[in-house]
Amino acid sequence: MRCADAIEKITSKTPGYLAKHKTEILELCKNARHKELQWHLALVLPRLALSGNEFKFAWRLLSTWATDTHESKIVRVNAITGLAALTHDESFLKAQLYNILEKVGTENIPSLNARVRKIKNEIY
Repeated sequence: MRCADAIEKITSKTPGYLAKHKTEILELCKNARHKELQWHLALVLPRLALSGNEFKFAWRLLSTWATDTHESKIVRVNAITGLAALTHDESFLKAQLYNILEKVGTENIPSLNARVRKIKNEIY
C-alpha cells in the first residue's frame, strides 16, 4: 500500500515513469482485492498510455469499482475520478460518465456526492 501511495504521488506530476511498468500495473488491476491498493490504482490507471483494449479494460474496471456499492467509498470516489481522467482523452465517453455519475449520485453518500458535483462542474 505504501508503495502504491508513493507511485501515485510521484506520477501525478511525472506520469512517464509508469510507461515501463504498464503491463505490471494492468496485472495488478486485474488481481487487486485490497481496497488500499484499489484506490491508488484507480488514480494511476488513467496516467498510462493505454491501447484500445487496455483502455476498454480500464474503463470497465473503473466503472465497476465506481458503481459497486460493496466497494469502499474511497475506492469508488477515486474510481469516478479516474473515469473522469479517462474521459478527458475520449470525449465520446462523457455521456457514459454522466450516467455513472447520476447513478452514484442517487445513493446520497456525502463523499461520493461531493466528487460527483466536482466532476460535473469540471466536465459539463
